[in-house]
Amino acid sequence: FNNTIITVTDPQGRVVFWSSAGTCGFKSSRKASPYAGQRTAVDAIRTVGLQRAEVMVKGAGSGRDAALRAIAKSGIEESVQEILLNLKEIVLRSNLYGVRDASICVKGPRYITAQDIILPPSVEIVDMAQPIANLTEPMDFRIELRIKRDRGYHTEVRKNAQDGSYPIDAVSMPVRNVNYSIFSCGNGNAKYEILFLEIWTNGSLTPKEALYEASRNLIDLFLPFLHTEEEGTRFQENKN
Repeated sequence: FNNTIITVTDPQGRVVFWSSAGTCGFKSSRKASPYAGQRTAVDAIRTVGLQRAEVMVKGAGSGRDAALRAIAKSGIEESVQEILLNLKEIVLRSNLYGVRDASICVKGPRYITAQDIILPPSVEIVDMAQPIANLTEPMDFRIELRIKRDRGYHTEVRKNAQDGSYPIDAVSMPVRNVNYSIFSCGNGNAKYEILFLEIWTNGSLTPKEALYEASRNLIDLFLPFLHTEEEGTRFQENKN
């Protein structure tokens, strides 16, 4: 009677997640309150991403009834994993490196898209219509985001989601596809070749910007070899 414990299992009965009023920060007699039961259920729903569940009830108390009501009316159509995947599909543009803070703060029922993200002035969204979630009930929905410009692919270390944070694997590769073709032109000894490049990006960079960045990276990659050759030439001159 003095605590509300929720255990989530898979269809085979294996425990996937568990939460209690105590782990959610409630102490003493507050662990048995209806609000504590509701918070415990919401913690389980948001962590696991419940869409459908068979509920088994054991014991009595006001916390139990509040938890049942929260499970019955979670109000979010998508699971946590689906929301994270939708956020991962959002393409951003920014000329600044470093971490930037953003947020979503809306009230349901409504569809949430990338247009609802509150961004810092240095960041813009390429596709405002990218879906994020669908709120089916009158409820407050808030997400705090941390945005970082980078390159390549980064896999985030999976941590315990008890603190409410969910790391997302980042794909910072704006170039989707590249084609090239070479044509020979000219007559007689005056012959030359023309290189044609076709570049498709996700919108975070223009094809021209992508070509510029790739060219600069290629030059930086070969600069050490040039410096090595210059040092070798100076060494031979000093030796002679």
